[in-house]
Amino acid sequence: MTVTVLCTGESRSQSSAQKVAFAVGYVQLPHRYMKKHRTQSDIHCNQGTNSRTTLLSIPRELRDEIITLILTSRRPSLQTAAEFETQNRMPLGSDTSGFSDDSGLYLEERSAYTSNAGGLLLASKQLRSETQDALERLDLAHELEVKLVNERFLAPTWSLIPTQTRHFKRVRAVVQSIGAWQKPASPSKFKMRDPWASGCGGPLAYVWQFYSTLRHFLTYGVDVPRPTAIPDLISVDNLELDFIDPEDTDLLPPEGNQNIRLARCRPSGPGFPREPQLLRPEWLAWDLAGEMGTMFRMSSGRAPYAHMLHGRIGHMVFKVNGTIIAEIDVGQVLADVKFSGSFGSGSSDDLAEKWTNWKEEAQELRKKRGLKTVEFGDGWQAEARKWAAQHYARYPYS
Repeated sequence: MTVTVLCTGESRSQSSAQKVAFAVGYVQLPHRYMKKHRTQSDIHCNQGTNSRTTLLSIPRELRDEIITLILTSRRPSLQTAAEFETQNRMPLGSDTSGFSDDSGLYLEERSAYTSNAGGLLLASKQLRSETQDALERLDLAHELEVKLVNERFLAPTWSLIPTQTRHFKRVRAVVQSIGAWQKPASPSKFKMRDPWASGCGGPLAYVWQFYSTLRHFLTYGVDVPRPTAIPDLISVDNLELDFIDPEDTDLLPPEGNQNIRLARCRPSGPGFPREPQLLRPEWLAWDLAGEMGTMFRMSSGRAPYAHMLHGRIGHMVFKVNGTIIAEIDVGQVLADVKFSGSFGSGSSDDLAEKWTNWKEEAQELRKKRGLKTVEFGDGWQAEARKWAAQHYARYPYS
């Protein structure tokens, strides 16, 4: 018999009860427990409703199974480009990232950002304790499905949110293409900049889509983008990006020496139509890994965007179909990074001081958040001041 389990004990909001009731609505309660643990409150609840039992009245081993089912429940991921067009999604605004034209498109409903443990943690002291024990035992990663829709739009969806937190142990983002890229592009209700556009010597626009998604997460955690969102200090021990094959592998080009720029940046338009096709996931993974490496090294004018990353990420891993292809040890990168002048405007002394202050603050933040730290070498501050003095003496207007 299918039952719905409600938590009893301390008072809690209706939404918490609904959360738990929904999450365990398909749990099969063995018949032998039904009579033995039937109480007056159960009888009262059963009047005019389906059979129900209180979660605290059933054996602990069964309750642990139910809690595990709740904590590991997943939100269905986006499957088709047609489904994407039916969803209510919005880009990040200037209030959250400043890259509204180069943003992922986020689900608008608040329920898409609700943690699995939320209702259990609010239900009672006993369930809170048991849920915390289960979270520790299961050691679940937070999982994000990132769909490249027609390789034009970035659609992130949180598929597994065990609990809300400010310090994440592991975040796993699975990146996959759905639909096909072609020129002219297929019609869409969403209007965003071409992700394969480039200019001013910077990276392709898709890099900023990924960057804005990462920055939003490190600023707000798992939360719906909204003007009233309150910035926070979010950190993550291990951030993993796994680029996997699309379902329709027939549209993948053959393996070879081609890359993103060859595949996407050739002339296109009315006079240059392009047949439907998809990028190989390894091309995207290698290109983004290289761009993020440049970002973390604070080179090529990336300092204004990258400076907030070093104190919040422990380790970054890039995979293709589950196989590691590149890693960034952010603690080691922070220790090794050298001042290169791209740290805003001002005199050489001012910029060198800003940079050394930033590096010290990022290191201190890593220590506070329990992230791996690597001691800086001797004389690194003097080296930065010397480099700045020599560079700006030679290029006073740089």
